[in-house]
Amino acid sequence: LFEYSVYGGKMLRIKLLLQFFEEIATKELKTKLREKAMLLGICVHLLVTAWMVIDDEMDQSETRRGKPCWYKLEQKAAHHAKLLISFIFTILKNHFRSHPNYGNLLEFCFSVDFKTCIGQNMDILLSKPKALDKYTIPLYNRMASGKTAYCTFILPVRLCLYLLNFTDENLHHWATSVAEKIGILFQAQDDFIDVYGDSNETGKIGTDIRNGKCTW
Repeated sequence: LFEYSVYGGKMLRIKLLLQFFEEIATKELKTKLREKAMLLGICVHLLVTAWMVIDDEMDQSETRRGKPCWYKLEQKAAHHAKLLISFIFTILKNHFRSHPNYGNLLEFCFSVDFKTCIGQNMDILLSKPKALDKYTIPLYNRMASGKTAYCTFILPVRLCLYLLNFTDENLHHWATSVAEKIGILFQAQDDFIDVYGDSNETGKIGTDIRNGKCTW
């Protein structure tokens, strides 16, 4: 499961968290907490990979990262996705229990997993033919925020803030607002690529039109 589904890809979320860490951490904290930042990046990557495994089965996708989707090889996609998510909390428990923001790290990972679940449910409900007349940009933005923005952009940014002991609510609200907008744009680009992208370059065959998705 790890070798097939977790390894590979662009590692976008890990890179984002580490780059953000390098930009805002002091020189002393960079030396002290860089390994912790990498572990948080792995947690984000595990969560995203878990939802990719689930999403591929829901959409009946053929390929992911240039290979057949995991559910096509193993008929236990939901169970294995849950296993990946459980590793996140094992990492947090083993490496962050003494951190002053351990509770915030744990709670926010739970929260983002829940928000991603809601976003995915919206994606399913809006794929039904009778929902076509309900497609609007505000509704699309809500769905994209839940299923993409939180786990891809908001989670790595805010975990990094908690790691560096930035807990001001206004700061986290501002960071969420900015990262959410970037996440919605990212989803819109992904929707475009799903239709017009070259599967040889993207590593996956688009299914949005076939599945009647509410896309950008």
